[in-house]
Amino acid sequence: MEGYRSRAGGRPRSEISEGILQEFLALCKIPHQTGHEQAVSDYLCQRLRRLGYDARQDESLNVIAEIPPCEGLESMPMIALQAHMDMVVAVSGRFDPEHDSVHAVVEGNVLHTDGSSSLGADNGVGIAALLYTMGRSDVRHGPLKLIFTSGEEVGLRGARLLSSGVLEDVRYLINLDGFHSDRAIVGCMGGKRETFRHPITSHVVPADCAGVRIDVSGLTGGHSGEDISLGRGNAIRLLAELLVTMWKKGYHMGIGRIDGGTGANVIPRSCTACLAVRRSELGQFLRGCETEFARLSAALRGVEKTMRFEAGAFPAPRTVWTEQTIRDVLETIRDERDGVYAMSRQAEGCVGGSSNLGFIRTGEDVVEIHSMVRCESDDVEGELLRQHESTAAEHGFSVDVTGYRAWHQDADNPLTRAVQEVYMEIKNRPITVTIAPVGLEPAYFHEKAPWMRIVTLGVDIQDAHSTTERVKIDSMETLYRLIVGAVEKIQCSLSNT
Repeated sequence: MEGYRSRAGGRPRSEISEGILQEFLALCKIPHQTGHEQAVSDYLCQRLRRLGYDARQDESLNVIAEIPPCEGLESMPMIALQAHMDMVVAVSGRFDPEHDSVHAVVEGNVLHTDGSSSLGADNGVGIAALLYTMGRSDVRHGPLKLIFTSGEEVGLRGARLLSSGVLEDVRYLINLDGFHSDRAIVGCMGGKRETFRHPITSHVVPADCAGVRIDVSGLTGGHSGEDISLGRGNAIRLLAELLVTMWKKGYHMGIGRIDGGTGANVIPRSCTACLAVRRSELGQFLRGCETEFARLSAALRGVEKTMRFEAGAFPAPRTVWTEQTIRDVLETIRDERDGVYAMSRQAEGCVGGSSNLGFIRTGEDVVEIHSMVRCESDDVEGELLRQHESTAAEHGFSVDVTGYRAWHQDADNPLTRAVQEVYMEIKNRPITVTIAPVGLEPAYFHEKAPWMRIVTLGVDIQDAHSTTERVKIDSMETLYRLIVGAVEKIQCSLSNT
């Protein structure tokens, strides 16, 4: 298959893992970053129709398909199986997320990319598992509904805009957006996206100044929920700390622009600043930057093995920010909370509140900073948002906040019990029932249909939302068996009552 290569090693894959893998590789050929889902939505409709099912798109490009029951199971309750079609595209080099295919590499039991982009296992493997399952003729099931949503990575947009009528006949829903094959998720964080905007005031660069470009890159990055507790570096914070330090040392430094990160929900791997510095101070400034960056980043060296720092001459910007704009932007970046804020009061060892400063862009007349706040409770979320709003107001930023609430439900229900029983049969050990450190679409599904019982399952994904994203191929079979087994368990328990 074009855009895919395999490297030797590892044991032969099972028929199930291979089938799901091939469905996933077909998705890799279709660019489907968030906000550009038309092509993949069309493909999913066509694929389902080729499998013999009616499928339709709604105005948000969500795809919904009704799967008729097997003979004798017509009276069973409706079960929805759901995954999202969009992916976060982290890039390295010249990868064009709107036109280039993901180049997948199979290496033994691991699926990853060639390093030019993220993989999209979040949530392409969930889609692939459902397509493979629906293509089999030996799966016994009652009435099913497939829901493939768009825009999950931007505030769960597809789930938020999904008509509540789609769920009115659904009793159970299995969401496939988990990152661990040994966990059953029965709750999730609330999520808030913050957009901070500051007007730029500037002046013309003096004639005695030279241009400097500073790049912080090569950090691991990752998912702002799943990976926030791993102590990884934030490229935007590192660069801002460096610039604050150099500014306070008295260098005559003007900032033309700062740009970094790829999204609020992605730990930023890189950040760039274009500066103007007095020519008489240029050499000393560059040496000082290297020294200070080494000091500021020393604590990360054990985690960030490929972190890079570059500072050198560059065409000088025509204008640079005034001192007030510099102070406001740098001190806001430095003072906003970033990382773990609180541990969970509901699930031991889990994060209960976090914030990720994920994205900064310089426009013609405004600087925008985007953050993602995730909290399990309204009170923790309120504390964190109030701190951010106070810092932003102090430094002249306006703030827009959008998002969704946390999802919580009783874990003791027929669906969760079915998943627990099936996992024990497969692995001979209990599955971990817990809450997710991220926001999940069930937050909106539960709000639209509070009678539903929901569980989130997944495959083993590491470093999602990064160019090192990878998935264990054999966990695809575990996911398949959990889906099919849970559906059958619920049917059997109900048909025998």
